[in-house]
Amino acid sequence: MMRRLLINMLSWISLWSGGLGAMGQDQPASPSNLQAIDSAATPTATEYERLMEIARLTREGPGSRDRRIATGGRPTMGAEDAALVIVEIGSFDCPFCRRHWVDTMPEIRDRFIDSGAVRYVFVDVALDPRQKHAQAAAEAALCAHAQGNYVAFRDHLHRLSGPKDPTALGRVAAAVELDLAAFQACVDSGRFREQVIAGAALGRSLRVRGTPTFFLGWPDAYGRGIVLKRRFSGLHSIEEFAQFFESTQERQAANDTAWSGANN
Repeated sequence: MMRRLLINMLSWISLWSGGLGAMGQDQPASPSNLQAIDSAATPTATEYERLMEIARLTREGPGSRDRRIATGGRPTMGAEDAALVIVEIGSFDCPFCRRHWVDTMPEIRDRFIDSGAVRYVFVDVALDPRQKHAQAAAEAALCAHAQGNYVAFRDHLHRLSGPKDPTALGRVAAAVELDLAAFQACVDSGRFREQVIAGAALGRSLRVRGTPTFFLGWPDAYGRGIVLKRRFSGLHSIEEFAQFFESTQERQAANDTAWSGANN
């Protein structure tokens, strides 16, 4: 009886999920993997709640876990409880990242971040071997973050002309009034080397081929990370960002309404 109910429910979800799409095609489950899906449900939940959890896992498909990322320890701007979160995977040696920061980011900050609508997460990486200063610059920015001054450091660094070599990084640190001895010790120790490397690995796992690449979504229900629902790359106008935010917010509202209705 329960198995028949489950199969019918999964068939309905397979049809419903076809219109959701998110960074790739959803893959509906077949009866052959019911046992694996069922084992992922919380054993202490009521049967109805277990079915809803099975439905969620089925709707998102086997690749869905790759669409959730943790952001702990990374520099951010905006309210922690913002409904939407955008993740930028960028490079300090990328001219398009610089243009995004200088030309578009001020308006994003004024209209969406400072209002509390959007939280912005930075993942600075070195993906292109031709960008020989990207790794060191990203590590230095995290050293500035350790002193609570990431945004100012980032702004000065992106507006700096010429290569972002160690001398330039030191000048930027002085310009934003960091503790220079602590900054230099942090840089020399390679304290954040592995974090920058991990950021590049994250980018590759998300199939990022160039910078800047953006991922847009919302905090997961458990407060452990971000559910990624949309990706876009390259330069975009503030009007395009506004459209991205609006459409993702509408999708979030539809998602919340669907689950609210299912639980009433």
